[in-house]
Amino acid sequence: MENMKNDLKNLTLDEKITLLTGKDAWNIHEIEKLDKFNMADGPNGLRKVAYWADGKEIEVRSIAYPCGHVLANSWSKETVKAASSSMADDCIDEEVDMLLAPAVNIKRDPRCGRNFEYLSEDPFLAGTLGKVYIDGLQEKGIGTSLKHYCCNNAEDNRQSCNNIVDKRTLMEIYTRNFYYALKADPTTVMCAYNKVNGEWCSANKEINDILYNKLGFKNAIVSDWGAVHDKVKSVKSGLALQMPHSDTAFADAKKGYESGELTEAEIDLCAGRTIDLINRMQEMKKLRKIDKTLAQRERVALEGAMEGAVLLKNNGVLPMKKGKTVAYTGIFEPDMYHGGGSGNSKANREPVSMKVALKNADPNVNVLTFGSIIHRAWHGNVSFWWSAADEILPVFKDADYVILQVGNWHDIESEGFDRHTLRLNDTQEAFIRFMGDHFKGKTIVQLIAGSAIDVTSWIDHVDALLLTGFAGQYMNDAAAYLMYGDVCPSGKLAETFPKKLEDISCLNAYNSYMTENYYNDGIYVGYRHYDKHNIEPMYEFGYGLSYTKFEYSDLKVEDKGETLEVTYKIKNVGDYDGKEVSEIYSTAPAKVIDRPVKELVGYSKDLILKGETKTINVTVDNEAMTYFDVAKDDFVLEKGEYTISVGASSRDIRLTAKITL
Repeated sequence: MENMKNDLKNLTLDEKITLLTGKDAWNIHEIEKLDKFNMADGPNGLRKVAYWADGKEIEVRSIAYPCGHVLANSWSKETVKAASSSMADDCIDEEVDMLLAPAVNIKRDPRCGRNFEYLSEDPFLAGTLGKVYIDGLQEKGIGTSLKHYCCNNAEDNRQSCNNIVDKRTLMEIYTRNFYYALKADPTTVMCAYNKVNGEWCSANKEINDILYNKLGFKNAIVSDWGAVHDKVKSVKSGLALQMPHSDTAFADAKKGYESGELTEAEIDLCAGRTIDLINRMQEMKKLRKIDKTLAQRERVALEGAMEGAVLLKNNGVLPMKKGKTVAYTGIFEPDMYHGGGSGNSKANREPVSMKVALKNADPNVNVLTFGSIIHRAWHGNVSFWWSAADEILPVFKDADYVILQVGNWHDIESEGFDRHTLRLNDTQEAFIRFMGDHFKGKTIVQLIAGSAIDVTSWIDHVDALLLTGFAGQYMNDAAAYLMYGDVCPSGKLAETFPKKLEDISCLNAYNSYMTENYYNDGIYVGYRHYDKHNIEPMYEFGYGLSYTKFEYSDLKVEDKGETLEVTYKIKNVGDYDGKEVSEIYSTAPAKVIDRPVKELVGYSKDLILKGETKTINVTVDNEAMTYFDVAKDDFVLEKGEYTISVGASSRDIRLTAKITL
């Protein structure tokens, strides 16, 4: 802070105002008395723009890691941190100082086009995984930008919509995710495009005061690219750095100062935060040291894809036996490993086809193929070419297994627009039913999508469903290893898959023409909504199958004052070594105020060998069990009897215990 004060004293007013806006798309202004740094897009890997040629951005090729939703489906802090730590090495290689990541927005609506980047519908899971993502980068000297603050829960009309949110909901759901992630002390927080309660996030003093005074943030707020509408109001709200460069920003701020609308103290506050950021980034450079080879980082990407894949159905067809005949067809194209928009990275190696992936996993496999059944067009207006039954059936007639690759790609799920259905294209659905009906007992579906899919029209026609999601450049490799049982599936859903669109909490909240969006579902988002209204989802929050089986026992909950020590045992009673995600939920007394049926307060992912019994210990912070008291303007732990539940999913509760707090 003292250095910042000294630096401010050495700057002219014009220099301080200059610091409040970027030099160009990726760099801050160079002032002789200060250091400089640059930025690049994340969060699914490094997307560095190297130069422009003929008006087109040229991007450096880098490892395409699993997208955020896949990492979150791993429920593994170790997996998430390994990925972000590897991204730090990529940044060091390419001389990038700050990665614009992670994205922790709540998945209020499964139609949101950017859900593939986001982590969860639950603020505790999103925030705690976001924290370790930040740790993995910053421990190696790479800055971060925690985004998008806040209530950026849809893409349609995001740059004009006013999201109207009551205070309790704002605090418990839409900023609580940031609170947990902020424990990592990210170098910056990025504001969202939308309005919250009548004001742009880029100029919103209400939510910025929450960020600094309630959530504990100490550093600089940076705008999302092009999010600033009023330079003077943005500075007065505390936004330190407008990105990218704006030709009018300097003049607008100077005019505001000269008219008295903007004070030098307000300019100094924001310029001081930018100077603190510059100094911190300079200091962090001392931490930079690459500790993984390129091959090791690529292995991290593969392992993340395997950890985050979720087995949603299995009638016994999986795992496949090796040395058999496997038929494969579907919609795979080389760039189906990511969603669309600023977050996609250009893979340093083209993803392999499922045929190659199967051969890599089992050199003795006999693979039958029938080409691609799809030609894609914008927004999912898809034309399919697939053979008549008398052509495709004879090709696959000797297959022991039939793999169908279906789903979405980056011009259906993307930044900038939302989906308007949870279903696949009608022809895809018909194709799945047709193939499943003709190859009963053999049909395995690999689902590629960045958020929930309505599978109800075809799920009963297939024998297994493996959600790989947008799993990065090793998506197919991971799927093959999982299908063969080289790796036991261990991912679980970080978001609910509803049976139908009409079941979601905010069905009529969004459309492309809305100027106001009321968050009338309040705190009842995701599984909280399904629990409250007793709606049965297709696949609940925290759900995921394994090739092995686990038994839970011996739950003990001990009050340690500010925390609870939760201890239980899990035994692997199946035939495979495997990892199990165990989830801890709290049910509050709810005598003072309405509370959710249950809320996630802890989790653990553990490797348990066949026949092994492992004791699991999880520390639950009491703050995770609090609610926001609007009258007190603070979080409060309600006194009374709590139920602590441990489950294999939010609706598969294995153990419960009661404790009075």
